[in-house]
Amino acid sequence: WWFWLKCAAKATPIFVTVSQLAMRCALLISFALGELTKFTQQVEHAPFAARAIPAGDLGPDGTFYVMGGRNLVVHFQADVWKSADGLKWQQVTKSAPWGARGYMDAVFLSNGTMVLMGGQDLSKCFSDVWVSHDGAETWEQLTDTAPWGVGPDGTRVGRSAYKTLVEKDQIYMVGGDHGSFYNRQFFGDVWMSPDGGRTWEIRYNGTAQPEGKTWRPRAGMQVVKVKDSIFFMGGDNDQYSSFHFERYNDVWRSDDMGSSWNYVGQADWGNRTGHQCFTPDHACIYCVGGQGNPECNKKSNLLYHDVWKTCDGAKTWTLVAEDAFGCDPGAKCGEAAYNCGLDDFLTRRKDGRWWLMAGDAEKSAPFPMSNGVWTLEDDQVLV
Repeated sequence: WWFWLKCAAKATPIFVTVSQLAMRCALLISFALGELTKFTQQVEHAPFAARAIPAGDLGPDGTFYVMGGRNLVVHFQADVWKSADGLKWQQVTKSAPWGARGYMDAVFLSNGTMVLMGGQDLSKCFSDVWVSHDGAETWEQLTDTAPWGVGPDGTRVGRSAYKTLVEKDQIYMVGGDHGSFYNRQFFGDVWMSPDGGRTWEIRYNGTAQPEGKTWRPRAGMQVVKVKDSIFFMGGDNDQYSSFHFERYNDVWRSDDMGSSWNYVGQADWGNRTGHQCFTPDHACIYCVGGQGNPECNKKSNLLYHDVWKTCDGAKTWTLVAEDAFGCDPGAKCGEAAYNCGLDDFLTRRKDGRWWLMAGDAEKSAPFPMSNGVWTLEDDQVLV
Protein backbone atom coordinates (compact mmCIF):
# COMPACT_ATOMS: atom_id res chain seq x y z
CA TRP A 1 0.00 0.00 0.00
CA TRP A 2 2.89 2.36 0.73
CA PHE A 3 4.12 1.89 -2.82
CA TRP A 4 0.73 2.54 -4.41
CA LEU A 5 0.17 5.67 -2.33
CA LYS A 6 3.59 6.94 -3.29
CA CYS A 7 2.98 6.01 -6.90
CA ALA A 8 -0.38 7.80 -6.85
CA ALA A 9 1.26 10.92 -5.45
CA LYS A 10 3.81 10.93 -8.26
CA ALA A 11 1.59 9.85 -11.10
CA THR A 12 -1.68 11.54 -10.24
CA PRO A 13 -1.81 15.24 -9.34
CA ILE A 14 -5.45 15.30 -10.41
CA PHE A 15 -8.42 12.99 -9.93
CA VAL A 16 -8.33 9.90 -12.20
CA THR A 17 -10.07 6.56 -12.30
CA VAL A 18 -8.63 3.51 -10.60
CA SER A 19 -7.79 1.93 -13.97
CA GLN A 20 -5.97 5.07 -15.08
CA LEU A 21 -4.03 5.10 -11.81
CA ALA A 22 -3.05 1.45 -12.27
CA MET A 23 -1.86 2.10 -15.81
CA ARG A 24 0.21 5.12 -14.78
CA CYS A 25 1.74 3.21 -11.86
CA ALA A 26 2.58 0.28 -14.13
CA LEU A 27 4.40 2.67 -16.43
CA LEU A 28 6.32 4.09 -13.49
CA ILE A 29 7.27 0.57 -12.41
CA SER A 30 8.58 -0.32 -15.86
CA PHE A 31 10.80 2.76 -15.88
CA ALA A 32 11.86 2.52 -12.24
CA LEU A 33 12.90 -1.13 -12.17
CA GLY A 34 16.33 -2.07 -13.41
CA GLU A 35 17.82 -5.48 -14.12
CA LEU A 36 18.53 -8.32 -11.74
CA THR A 37 22.29 -7.79 -11.81
CA LYS A 38 23.35 -6.87 -8.27
CA PHE A 39 25.23 -9.78 -6.68
CA THR A 40 26.09 -9.76 -2.97
CA GLN A 41 27.86 -12.49 -1.05
CA GLN A 42 25.85 -12.81 2.14
CA VAL A 43 27.73 -15.79 3.63
CA GLU A 44 31.15 -16.98 2.48
CA HIS A 45 31.01 -20.30 4.33
CA ALA A 46 27.73 -21.53 5.80
CA PRO A 47 28.01 -24.23 8.50
CA PHE A 48 26.72 -26.94 6.17
CA ALA A 49 29.30 -28.82 4.10
CA ALA A 50 30.05 -27.51 0.63
CA ARG A 51 27.94 -29.34 -1.93
CA ALA A 52 26.37 -29.35 -5.36
CA ILE A 53 22.84 -30.13 -6.45
CA PRO A 54 21.18 -30.04 -3.01
CA ALA A 55 17.44 -30.25 -2.63
CA GLY A 56 15.57 -27.53 -0.78
CA ASP A 57 12.81 -24.99 -0.86
CA LEU A 58 11.35 -21.95 0.88
CA GLY A 59 8.69 -22.88 3.41
CA PRO A 60 5.35 -21.07 3.76
CA ASP A 61 6.77 -19.30 6.82
CA GLY A 62 9.79 -17.98 4.88
CA THR A 63 12.30 -20.55 6.15
CA PHE A 64 15.02 -21.75 3.76
CA TYR A 65 15.85 -25.47 3.62
CA VAL A 66 18.98 -27.11 2.16
CA MET A 67 19.29 -30.91 2.20
CA GLY A 68 21.36 -33.70 0.72
CA GLY A 69 23.52 -33.15 -2.35
CA ARG A 70 26.91 -34.26 -3.64
CA ASN A 71 30.35 -33.24 -2.39
CA LEU A 72 33.93 -34.49 -2.50
CA VAL A 73 33.21 -35.54 -6.12
CA VAL A 74 31.45 -38.84 -5.31
CA HIS A 75 30.20 -38.42 -1.73
CA PHE A 76 26.53 -37.78 -0.94
CA GLN A 77 24.87 -36.11 2.05
CA ALA A 78 21.75 -36.98 4.09
CA ASP A 79 21.60 -33.89 6.30
CA VAL A 80 18.99 -31.12 6.47
CA TRP A 81 19.66 -27.46 7.34
CA LYS A 82 17.31 -24.50 7.74
CA SER A 83 17.56 -20.74 8.05
CA ALA A 84 15.03 -18.02 8.77
CA ASP A 85 17.11 -15.32 7.09
CA GLY A 86 19.61 -17.07 4.81
CA LEU A 87 22.46 -15.91 7.06
CA LYS A 88 22.28 -18.03 10.22
CA TRP A 89 21.83 -21.77 9.65
CA GLN A 90 20.70 -24.54 11.99
CA GLN A 91 21.04 -28.28 11.41
CA VAL A 92 17.66 -30.01 11.52
CA THR A 93 19.10 -33.51 11.25
CA LYS A 94 22.47 -35.04 10.44
CA SER A 95 20.95 -38.07 8.76
CA ALA A 96 17.41 -38.00 7.33
CA PRO A 97 15.75 -41.41 6.88
CA TRP A 98 15.77 -41.09 3.09
CA GLY A 99 19.55 -41.54 3.21
CA ALA A 100 22.51 -39.95 1.46
CA ARG A 101 21.59 -38.76 -2.03
CA GLY A 102 21.64 -35.85 -4.44
CA TYR A 103 20.11 -34.75 -7.75
CA MET A 104 16.58 -34.73 -6.29
CA ASP A 105 14.04 -31.98 -5.67
CA ALA A 106 12.06 -31.15 -2.54
CA VAL A 107 9.04 -28.86 -2.76
CA PHE A 108 6.52 -27.36 -0.36
CA LEU A 109 2.77 -27.59 -0.87
CA SER A 110 0.39 -24.88 0.31
CA ASN A 111 -0.48 -26.80 3.49
CA GLY A 112 3.16 -26.84 4.61
CA THR A 113 3.91 -30.42 3.55
CA MET A 114 7.34 -30.93 2.02
CA VAL A 115 7.66 -33.58 -0.70
CA LEU A 116 11.02 -35.12 -1.67
CA MET A 117 11.30 -37.37 -4.74
CA GLY A 118 13.88 -39.74 -6.17
CA GLY A 119 17.51 -38.73 -6.63
CA GLN A 120 20.61 -40.88 -6.61
CA ASP A 121 23.70 -42.01 -4.78
CA LEU A 122 26.89 -43.25 -6.43
CA SER A 123 25.51 -46.57 -7.62
CA LYS A 124 21.77 -46.19 -8.18
CA CYS A 125 18.76 -43.91 -8.58
CA PHE A 126 15.67 -43.99 -6.38
CA SER A 127 11.93 -44.35 -7.12
CA ASP A 128 10.70 -43.20 -3.73
CA VAL A 129 8.63 -40.29 -2.43
CA TRP A 130 8.99 -38.92 1.10
CA VAL A 131 6.91 -36.28 2.91
CA SER A 132 7.45 -34.17 6.00
CA HIS A 133 4.68 -32.30 7.81
CA ASP A 134 6.87 -30.64 10.44
CA GLY A 135 9.56 -28.68 8.65
CA ALA A 136 11.81 -31.66 7.78
CA GLU A 137 12.03 -32.83 11.40
CA THR A 138 10.42 -36.20 10.62
CA TRP A 139 9.73 -38.00 7.34
CA GLU A 140 7.26 -40.57 6.06
CA GLN A 141 7.81 -42.66 2.94
CA LEU A 142 4.74 -42.61 0.69
CA THR A 143 6.10 -45.09 -1.85
CA ASP A 144 9.32 -46.62 -3.12
CA THR A 145 7.80 -47.71 -6.43
CA ALA A 146 6.68 -44.48 -8.09
CA PRO A 147 5.83 -45.18 -11.77
CA TRP A 148 8.24 -42.53 -13.05
CA GLY A 149 11.07 -44.78 -11.80
CA VAL A 150 10.43 -47.46 -14.45
CA GLY A 151 12.69 -47.58 -17.51
CA PRO A 152 11.66 -48.10 -21.14
CA ASP A 153 12.10 -51.87 -20.79
CA GLY A 154 9.83 -52.03 -17.73
CA THR A 155 12.56 -52.51 -15.13
CA ARG A 156 12.79 -50.44 -11.95
CA VAL A 157 15.59 -47.88 -12.51
CA GLY A 158 14.67 -44.82 -10.42
CA ARG A 159 15.11 -41.22 -11.51
CA SER A 160 17.33 -38.25 -10.68
CA ALA A 161 18.36 -34.87 -12.12
CA TYR A 162 14.80 -34.08 -13.21
CA LYS A 163 13.07 -30.71 -12.72
CA THR A 164 9.85 -30.04 -10.87
CA LEU A 165 7.12 -27.42 -10.98
CA VAL A 166 4.31 -26.99 -8.47
CA GLU A 167 1.08 -25.52 -9.79
CA LYS A 168 -2.03 -25.43 -7.59
CA ASP A 169 -0.44 -28.14 -5.43
CA GLN A 170 0.01 -30.42 -8.42
CA ILE A 171 3.63 -31.58 -8.76
CA TYR A 172 5.07 -31.83 -12.28
CA MET A 173 8.25 -33.85 -12.91
CA VAL A 174 10.12 -33.25 -16.17
CA GLY A 175 12.94 -35.31 -17.73
CA GLY A 176 15.89 -36.60 -15.72
CA ASP A 177 18.21 -39.60 -15.80
CA HIS A 178 18.67 -43.11 -14.43
CA GLY A 179 21.43 -45.68 -14.10
CA SER A 180 24.53 -45.10 -12.00
CA PHE A 181 26.92 -42.20 -11.64
CA TYR A 182 29.10 -44.02 -14.19
CA ASN A 183 26.48 -44.98 -16.76
CA ARG A 184 23.61 -42.56 -17.30
CA GLN A 185 20.49 -42.99 -19.42
CA PHE A 186 17.93 -40.24 -19.91
CA PHE A 187 14.18 -39.66 -19.70
CA GLY A 188 12.11 -37.58 -22.13
CA ASP A 189 8.75 -37.51 -20.39
CA VAL A 190 6.53 -35.48 -18.03
CA TRP A 191 4.67 -36.82 -14.98
CA MET A 192 2.14 -35.17 -12.65
CA SER A 193 0.95 -35.94 -9.14
CA PRO A 194 -2.42 -34.48 -8.07
CA ASP A 195 -2.14 -35.64 -4.45
CA GLY A 196 1.21 -34.60 -3.02
CA GLY A 197 3.32 -37.36 -4.56
CA ARG A 198 1.18 -40.34 -3.58
CA THR A 199 -0.02 -41.18 -7.10
CA TRP A 200 1.33 -40.14 -10.51
CA GLU A 201 0.06 -39.98 -14.08
CA ILE A 202 2.10 -39.53 -17.24
CA ARG A 203 1.31 -36.39 -19.24
CA TYR A 204 3.85 -36.66 -22.02
CA ASN A 205 6.09 -39.33 -23.53
CA GLY A 206 8.65 -37.80 -25.83
CA THR A 207 10.05 -41.16 -26.90
CA ALA A 208 6.82 -41.71 -28.84
CA GLN A 209 7.47 -38.57 -30.91
CA PRO A 210 9.43 -38.51 -34.21
CA GLU A 211 13.07 -37.52 -33.80
CA GLY A 212 13.52 -33.76 -33.98
CA LYS A 213 9.89 -33.06 -33.09
CA THR A 214 10.47 -32.70 -29.37
CA TRP A 215 13.25 -32.14 -26.87
CA ARG A 216 15.83 -34.85 -26.56
CA PRO A 217 15.75 -36.91 -23.31
CA ARG A 218 18.13 -35.25 -20.86
CA ALA A 219 19.00 -34.02 -17.37
CA GLY A 220 20.28 -30.70 -16.03
CA MET A 221 17.75 -28.52 -17.88
CA GLN A 222 15.71 -25.68 -16.44
CA VAL A 223 11.91 -25.49 -16.45
CA VAL A 224 10.12 -22.19 -15.74
CA LYS A 225 6.42 -21.33 -15.91
CA VAL A 226 5.57 -17.85 -17.23
CA LYS A 227 1.87 -17.02 -17.26
CA ASP A 228 0.23 -20.03 -18.95
CA SER A 229 3.38 -21.45 -20.60
CA ILE A 230 6.20 -23.71 -19.44
CA PHE A 231 9.66 -23.11 -20.90
CA PHE A 232 12.21 -25.94 -21.08
CA MET A 233 15.82 -24.76 -21.51
CA GLY A 234 19.24 -26.36 -21.97
CA GLY A 235 20.51 -29.44 -20.14
CA ASP A 236 22.86 -32.31 -20.87
CA ASN A 237 23.54 -35.91 -21.88
CA ASP A 238 26.84 -36.03 -19.97
CA GLN A 239 28.63 -39.31 -19.29
CA TYR A 240 30.96 -38.68 -16.37
CA SER A 241 33.01 -41.88 -16.49
CA SER A 242 34.06 -41.39 -20.14
CA PHE A 243 34.38 -37.60 -19.81
CA HIS A 244 31.90 -37.18 -22.65
CA PHE A 245 30.06 -33.90 -22.14
CA GLU A 246 27.10 -33.02 -24.38
CA ARG A 247 25.18 -29.88 -23.45
CA TYR A 248 22.25 -28.09 -25.10
CA ASN A 249 20.85 -24.60 -25.51
CA ASP A 250 17.54 -25.39 -27.20
CA VAL A 251 14.32 -23.91 -25.81
CA TRP A 252 10.87 -25.55 -25.96
CA ARG A 253 7.47 -24.26 -24.90
CA SER A 254 4.35 -25.97 -23.62
CA ASP A 255 1.00 -24.20 -23.36
CA ASP A 256 -0.86 -27.16 -21.83
CA MET A 257 1.19 -27.94 -18.71
CA GLY A 258 3.61 -30.30 -20.40
CA SER A 259 1.25 -32.38 -22.54
CA SER A 260 2.74 -31.09 -25.82
CA TRP A 261 5.81 -29.03 -26.77
CA ASN A 262 6.80 -26.60 -29.50
CA TYR A 263 10.32 -25.60 -30.48
CA VAL A 264 11.20 -21.95 -29.75
CA GLY A 265 14.85 -21.72 -30.83
CA GLN A 266 18.48 -21.85 -29.73
CA ALA A 267 19.26 -19.56 -26.78
CA ASP A 268 22.09 -17.06 -27.21
CA TRP A 269 23.68 -18.20 -23.95
CA GLY A 270 25.12 -21.30 -25.64
CA ASN A 271 25.21 -24.91 -24.55
CA ARG A 272 25.01 -25.33 -20.78
CA THR A 273 23.72 -27.43 -17.93
CA GLY A 274 23.24 -26.83 -14.22
CA HIS A 275 22.26 -23.21 -14.84
CA GLN A 276 19.39 -21.79 -12.79
CA CYS A 277 16.47 -19.95 -14.40
CA PHE A 278 13.52 -18.15 -12.81
CA THR A 279 10.93 -15.46 -13.40
CA PRO A 280 10.67 -12.50 -11.00
CA ASP A 281 7.53 -11.03 -12.55
CA HIS A 282 5.74 -13.78 -14.55
CA ALA A 283 6.81 -11.96 -17.70
CA CYS A 284 10.60 -12.25 -18.05
CA ILE A 285 13.00 -15.15 -17.46
CA TYR A 286 16.51 -14.81 -16.04
CA CYS A 287 19.16 -17.56 -16.35
CA VAL A 288 22.28 -17.54 -14.17
CA GLY A 289 25.57 -19.46 -14.35
CA GLY A 290 25.88 -23.09 -15.29
CA GLN A 291 28.53 -25.12 -17.08
CA GLY A 292 29.14 -25.58 -20.80
CA ASN A 293 31.80 -26.64 -23.27
CA PRO A 294 31.79 -23.87 -25.88
CA GLU A 295 33.97 -23.51 -28.97
CA CYS A 296 35.71 -20.49 -27.46
CA ASN A 297 37.07 -22.75 -24.71
CA LYS A 298 38.14 -25.48 -27.15
CA LYS A 299 35.03 -27.45 -26.15
CA SER A 300 36.48 -27.96 -22.66
CA ASN A 301 34.30 -27.58 -19.57
CA LEU A 302 33.69 -24.00 -18.55
CA LEU A 303 31.89 -22.48 -15.56
CA TYR A 304 29.73 -19.46 -16.32
CA HIS A 305 29.27 -16.28 -14.28
CA ASP A 306 26.75 -14.50 -16.46
CA VAL A 307 23.08 -13.50 -16.31
CA TRP A 308 20.79 -13.62 -19.35
CA LYS A 309 17.28 -12.25 -19.68
CA THR A 310 14.34 -12.75 -22.05
CA CYS A 311 10.95 -11.05 -22.04
CA ASP A 312 9.52 -12.25 -25.37
CA GLY A 313 8.78 -15.88 -24.74
CA ALA A 314 12.45 -16.94 -24.87
CA LYS A 315 12.80 -15.99 -28.53
CA THR A 316 15.61 -13.51 -27.90
CA TRP A 317 18.02 -13.16 -24.98
CA THR A 318 20.04 -10.25 -23.62
CA LEU A 319 23.24 -10.55 -21.60
CA VAL A 320 22.70 -8.29 -18.57
CA ALA A 321 25.62 -9.18 -16.25
CA GLU A 322 28.99 -10.96 -16.30
CA ASP A 323 30.15 -10.53 -12.72
CA ALA A 324 28.16 -13.20 -10.89
CA PHE A 325 29.79 -14.86 -7.87
CA GLY A 326 32.53 -12.22 -7.69
CA CYS A 327 34.07 -13.20 -11.04
CA ASP A 328 35.96 -10.79 -13.31
CA PRO A 329 33.50 -9.23 -15.79
CA GLY A 330 36.37 -8.17 -18.07
CA ALA A 331 37.75 -11.67 -18.65
CA LYS A 332 37.32 -13.21 -22.09
CA CYS A 333 36.36 -16.76 -22.99
CA GLY A 334 39.52 -18.81 -23.34
CA GLU A 335 41.33 -16.92 -20.59
CA ALA A 336 41.89 -18.66 -17.25
CA ALA A 337 40.06 -15.92 -15.34
CA TYR A 338 36.92 -16.48 -17.42
CA ASN A 339 36.50 -20.04 -16.11
CA CYS A 340 34.84 -18.82 -12.94
CA GLY A 341 31.34 -19.32 -11.59
CA LEU A 342 28.90 -21.91 -10.26
CA ASP A 343 26.44 -24.48 -11.47
CA ASP A 344 24.00 -26.81 -9.71
CA PHE A 345 23.21 -24.30 -6.95
CA LEU A 346 19.84 -23.83 -5.24
CA THR A 347 17.77 -20.69 -5.87
CA ARG A 348 14.73 -19.36 -4.04
CA ARG A 349 13.10 -15.94 -3.79
CA LYS A 350 12.50 -14.07 -0.53
CA ASP A 351 12.02 -10.41 0.39
CA GLY A 352 12.40 -9.25 -3.21
CA ARG A 353 15.78 -10.95 -3.68
CA TRP A 354 16.86 -14.25 -5.21
CA TRP A 355 18.98 -16.32 -2.84
CA LEU A 356 21.62 -18.62 -4.36
CA MET A 357 22.93 -21.34 -2.04
CA ALA A 358 25.73 -23.92 -2.31
CA GLY A 359 26.77 -25.08 -5.79
CA ASP A 360 29.44 -26.74 -7.90
CA ALA A 361 32.69 -24.89 -8.68
CA GLU A 362 34.48 -27.91 -10.18
CA LYS A 363 37.03 -27.17 -12.89
CA SER A 364 39.85 -29.54 -11.99
CA ALA A 365 41.35 -31.19 -8.92
CA PRO A 366 40.68 -30.71 -6.03
CA PHE A 367 37.18 -30.21 -7.49
CA PRO A 368 35.93 -27.43 -5.19
CA MET A 369 32.30 -26.92 -4.24
CA SER A 370 30.57 -24.09 -2.44
CA ASN A 371 28.76 -23.60 0.84
CA GLY A 372 28.34 -19.90 0.25
CA VAL A 373 25.16 -17.86 0.06
CA TRP A 374 24.68 -15.09 -2.52
CA THR A 375 21.79 -12.79 -3.33
CA LEU A 376 20.77 -11.40 -6.69
CA GLU A 377 18.54 -8.35 -6.82
CA ASP A 378 17.47 -5.34 -8.83
CA ASP A 379 20.31 -2.93 -9.54
CA GLN A 380 17.94 0.01 -8.95
CA VAL A 381 15.61 0.95 -6.12
CA LEU A 382 12.20 2.55 -6.43
CA VAL A 383 12.42 6.14 -5.20
